[in-house]
Amino acid sequence: MWFLIGERFRLKRLPTLSHKPTHRERLPLQKQFDVKILELPPILHVPTTWKVAIVTGLSDPTHCRLSATQLEFLNELRTATQQALGHVEHGTFVENNFPFVAIPDSPDTTQPSLFRASLNNSWQYTICRRESYRKSAARHWQTLIQSTDRLLLITGSCGLQLATQGLWKNAAHSGEIEVLALGPVANRQLAEQLFRLTVVQGKRDWLSRRFCSADVMIPGMRHLEYWSDKRVRKVATEWLLNRISVS
Repeated sequence: MWFLIGERFRLKRLPTLSHKPTHRERLPLQKQFDVKILELPPILHVPTTWKVAIVTGLSDPTHCRLSATQLEFLNELRTATQQALGHVEHGTFVENNFPFVAIPDSPDTTQPSLFRASLNNSWQYTICRRESYRKSAARHWQTLIQSTDRLLLITGSCGLQLATQGLWKNAAHSGEIEVLALGPVANRQLAEQLFRLTVVQGKRDWLSRRFCSADVMIPGMRHLEYWSDKRVRKVATEWLLNRISVS
């Protein structure tokens, strides 16, 4: 079986016979992979003219911290914005993944196993279309939307699908949202009903290319290389500056 996995891991075929699941992995999927983090109260975002946020699947659904590579990506955008505009006082870069809540650091820093991370992401992709997920996710989206005039999302892999499903009931606000989708695993036609969408794909990203067409094609790049690729960072910087320079 093939699984969609987080950006820390490679997409690969998981062994069906040699893997010995842990006790946690033997739990029923419904019990193990419900995204409990969505049940936390939404945070109150400081109002700003524009906001930039990253949305990807959660390899570990107990927290929504961005990876070191994603934080580096975000900081590079912040630096480029400061250099281009001289300030970022009218905007905010959200430093957590969706649902953006702050979770205290845990003494357990163990990364999820490849098996568990792949199941977590695949399960989120599946349940995000459920009404219960949409209802829980909508609260977190609503507080973010209400805090800004212009929301700029950068999604990775199934992040576009999570945003589309979570914002489906907030269609009245979706015209104010623009999305730069990196290797999206999502329905492009559905997303374009809600967002102004730009899709970046690696030419060797066969997974994303099965789901939608690209606006920007990056030669030689695979599915899990977007956040660290300098060409993608250049595209993202230009995309962002073209939108906030007129704010």
